[in-house]
Amino acid sequence: MDSTSVIQLATQRQTRLTVSSNGNVGIGTSNPNSTLYVTGTFTTTGINTFISTIDSTSTSNGSIIVSGGLGVIKKSNFGGRVYVYDNTPSTSIGTGAVVVRGGLSIQGNENAVNVGNGGALTVQGGASIGGDLYVGGSINGSGSSSSTYAYLTLTATDDAINLSTGSLITFGGITIQATTNASSITDGGSILTLGGASIGADVYIGGDLYNYGKTKYYSNATILEFFDENTTIRYSFDRDSVTGDFSFTRYNPSGMFVEKVLSINSTDGSVVFGNTITSLSSTYASIILTGGLSIACSEEAVNISNGGGITLAGGVS
Repeated sequence: MDSTSVIQLATQRQTRLTVSSNGNVGIGTSNPNSTLYVTGTFTTTGINTFISTIDSTSTSNGSIIVSGGLGVIKKSNFGGRVYVYDNTPSTSIGTGAVVVRGGLSIQGNENAVNVGNGGALTVQGGASIGGDLYVGGSINGSGSSSSTYAYLTLTATDDAINLSTGSLITFGGITIQATTNASSITDGGSILTLGGASIGADVYIGGDLYNYGKTKYYSNATILEFFDENTTIRYSFDRDSVTGDFSFTRYNPSGMFVEKVLSINSTDGSVVFGNTITSLSSTYASIILTGGLSIACSEEAVNISNGGGITLAGGVS
């Protein structure tokens, strides 16, 4: 048998099909260099099965190699990995190595371990999201060259005017583990805000409190409480919810009420000292003055119970 013989079929004196001596079949070509070589278009309406098990390690090898583009109208299922070697960066919503016009679902449920092990999704570069982002787990980040610091910048300028507005809304707590102390109103150490803050519940401060502005209290009852090292209340500043009188209250070591040391009448401003200790010496009394006492009142005494400038119910030493 002639090793160089070929079989050719032609129409209108043009070769349409060629079977070369090595068994290669060419359609639209007279020199097929593969088992089936088609020059031109190829249409199939049935199921096509490729049983080759050669894995693809690059764009130039594998069971199927497509030198041009590929359009698939229906679903595509891949049993192995899919690699995209295009390195076009995502500089807009229409650019990038992969552009998805619909949604993207990732069913992997592996949790992220670190910045290089994302579990279900790992992105080596940055990411831009134009809409809302919901995260069901924790958010952890490490971003500098030493992988020590994490940076999160929010460019939204929404004011926090209620519990559902603002640039950052969280339905859980926020923990800041930085231990750097604040040194001024422009160096907050762990947290810094140029605007105000509204807190609806208790605030515990383990260090000193520096206030460069006014302190306003709107309580109708106890305003300030002072506790000892055993967290037992010992003193308090109070405002009577009915009369509006202001008072300073003392408690015993068990936290029980002892007396209102002084009270200021909200109507006429009179001051009442509630301590009842008798003056037994110059160092033991309800009020001890180490200096002099001047009374500018010029009212004359009327009787024994109306002294004008001063009235004493007891003796004087």
